[in-house]
Formats: sequence, structure tokens, C-alpha cells
Amino acid sequence: MLFINALNNRRVLRVFSLAVLVVYGMLSPINASETTDRRVKISLPLFPRIVAVDNEFHNKLTEDNKARLVFVYDRNKSKARELAEEVGKSNRNIVNIEVNSLSLSLKEQLSDSALTPTAIFVSEPLGGKEFDKLVLYGINKGIIIFSPYSGDVERGATVGLSITSRVFPYFNTKTLDASGVEINPILLNMSKRYE
Repeated sequence: MLFINALNNRRVLRVFSLAVLVVYGMLSPINASETTDRRVKISLPLFPRIVAVDNEFHNKLTEDNKARLVFVYDRNKSKARELAEEVGKSNRNIVNIEVNSLSLSLKEQLSDSALTPTAIFVSEPLGGKEFDKLVLYGINKGIIIFSPYSGDVERGATVGLSITSRVFPYFNTKTLDASGVEINPILLNMSKRYE
């Protein structure tokens, strides 16, 4: 069993490293005044791969063994739907697990009747109260809240991106600890961390 887990960890890290290299190639035209839309575009191929390095990834799949990736929105439903469709098309599977990506309003996702997703992508900047509720939801459910927006990791999102001349995952270690989400230590050591 440990041998199989080690093989799966290596495969996940190889796929993640390849995705980082592809995204790194996309960075050449980006300068200091990078736009929010560019951050979102860079985040889309990395989001599913970051989700897959959650050590409990396989325990957070749906009953039919799919990764349920939810793109939450407050006001801009069409943008959330567009992002979910793009990830669904380009990431039909993550480490041989089929992806089911969909958009839901923040209110729908936070309702008691909502299914717990494998992970959540913040598809638009959220106000303080809404964002805090989402972070608390992620902590209580033990899932990753990924936000591509600058400053959201410092506000409590589980992970985002640090974009300089290279792209690094950017983890909030307090949120990781509070949620019980355990990330592959090799990836965590290669990442930027907010303490």
C-alpha cells in the first residue's frame, strides 16, 4: 500500500511540475502590472493539479468517483460558468479521476443542502463577509478554497498563486492546519507559504 501511495505521489508531482512549466511559459508577456484576468487564466490549469496533491484527495470524490470542482460566484454567474467549462474541457481527468466542474452561487454552495465539493475555486473577488463565510465553510468541510485574487491567501483562502518571474502555489498554513487539509510535503516545500 505504501509503495502504491509513493507511486501516486510521484505521478501527481510530475503532472503538477509539468503544469507549472506550461504556465511558466505563459508568463513571458506578463509585467509588473499583471491584470486580474491574467491571474485567473494562469490559475485555471493549476487548480485541479493542486487539488490532486491533497493527501485525502481520493476520500473527497463523489459517490461515482469524480472530482467535484465548484466555481463559486456572488454576482457574475456567466464568468463562473465560463471558468468551470474551461476547466472541464481542458482537465477531463486529474490523475485518472474524472472531473465534474460546475458553477454555483455562493449562497447555494453554503446552504445546508449543498453537496460538499472536492474543492472550490473563487471565480470573482468577494466582499469581506462573503469571503469569510466561504473560508469558514472550507475549514469546516476540510476542503481547499483556491483563490487566484491577490490578497486572498492572506485573508484566509487555502491556496492561491504567487506570481513573480515564476509561478508558485501560495498556501495559507493557518487555514491548512485549521481545515486538516494535508498537502504533499514535497509540493509544500516547493511552494510559498503565508504563516
